[in-house]
Amino acid sequence: MMAKPQVYSQFTVTSGSLCYGALHNIWDGATSPIQQFPTFVARHAGGTVKAQILQYNVTAKNGTWNSFQLVAKDTDRVCAWFVSHSDVDPEVEIDKILHVSGSPYEDDSGSQFNNENTVAEAVLAIGRYDWGYYDNRGKEELGIDDEANLANFDTQVFGEGAGLVDFGTAKTKVMQWQKNEPHEIDTQPGGIWMFIPGGEYMFGRFGFDESRTAARSFLFFTTHTYFTHTTFVGLDQTLRVEVSDEEKFQRFLRKGRDLEGLEKLKQITSRESSLQLPTESEYLGPYDIHQYILTSTDLNAIRIRPGVKANKFVEPLQELCYTCLNEIIMSYLEFFIAPASSHDTVAAAAASLFPRHSEFDTVDSCMYSFLTRPYSDPIPNFDSGAVGRRAKAFLIPRCEDNSLVRDDNFIAGVCACIAFLLSEVLDHSRNCAWRGKLIPVDIRLGVFNDDALRNMFKYSRVFWKGVDQPFQVAGSSHATEPVRASE
Repeated sequence: MMAKPQVYSQFTVTSGSLCYGALHNIWDGATSPIQQFPTFVARHAGGTVKAQILQYNVTAKNGTWNSFQLVAKDTDRVCAWFVSHSDVDPEVEIDKILHVSGSPYEDDSGSQFNNENTVAEAVLAIGRYDWGYYDNRGKEELGIDDEANLANFDTQVFGEGAGLVDFGTAKTKVMQWQKNEPHEIDTQPGGIWMFIPGGEYMFGRFGFDESRTAARSFLFFTTHTYFTHTTFVGLDQTLRVEVSDEEKFQRFLRKGRDLEGLEKLKQITSRESSLQLPTESEYLGPYDIHQYILTSTDLNAIRIRPGVKANKFVEPLQELCYTCLNEIIMSYLEFFIAPASSHDTVAAAAASLFPRHSEFDTVDSCMYSFLTRPYSDPIPNFDSGAVGRRAKAFLIPRCEDNSLVRDDNFIAGVCACIAFLLSEVLDHSRNCAWRGKLIPVDIRLGVFNDDALRNMFKYSRVFWKGVDQPFQVAGSSHATEPVRASE
């Protein structure tokens, strides 16, 4: 006989609706019109916190509901709760919910907000800022004083609690539960008060029937709920299967979601109006790939140089990384180095390029040092001679006849600066610890999130807009040919 999830308690819904959340949420829900399944959930305007506007009640199936404790595997530590109508298979239902809207702190967990995907799967997502402490409705009526609660914080059991109760008896249950300690689990004929010890920031997910007319399940969890290590009491199988980093990466590639980071940059810049970005006519590039200055060998030599902590370039996206890195460096050479080459001496050019060079441990001080003393920090397997020749060939048509680009010491300094800048870029591009692999979105975010790097490379068209070159990810629809770095 197959094992089944162990029922913790049961209650009955008779009003066709449930109220949910912290005590003041439930109180507010009990005084609000009953909410149908929403095809759109509004958010509070302004601020950096994304909070949805909810009413803390939902239509729900009448009848018997079962509650289940979800525990960390091989322990009795409660880390989540699942409640569902007795007609619902709890294992099938929770699997559906977790696929469309699981924990935002786990990979490949769907959406943390309500959108077309949650609507399609009849799931209502409740985020950490949507309820509990963060919503004040109902607090005054119940005499809840947040400051007093914070003053008594050290004497309270740490964790998160929430109730799920029949609409018809919600106010009565709130008055009863208010007499209890928040960490006391309490079952009633019309509902349940749940508590997750050690939890922080609570999340909820309602599952509705196919017609979206009534809720039939509810999942309650916290930041510290890891579904790859969580199971029903009575079962051994975890609710999600943990996959290796390589499997995550291959799944990430197959989804093909903004692997270059171009959409991410658009989203960020649209929100930050204070950023001073180039006009369309100020962009530089894309450049002829046969003029690219750095080969894959050069870039990997920089990546593994002592002091640089960078992930590996990997197929099928390494060529796009090489392209992006060459393009931003070449735009820097054209916009900054070419004009500075008109100075009479290397020292004068360095002073004009790096006015803050006297300030300790700044990008300017490092760049000044490398431009004026280029041989002080050689990089194994970095062909500075070949890089210098390609940089010189690129700069000569863009500089005056008697410019410093014909000075070997200046070109050597430029090469040292290139290596330093790319070391900084690669070091800043370690955005995804689990992946351990470097892809174009990491490079773009690493540059964008550093003011100095962003200002140096902001004139690169390819940085902001990419290249019209397709690439191939096995099993995906992104069929293209990668741009190869010049060898």
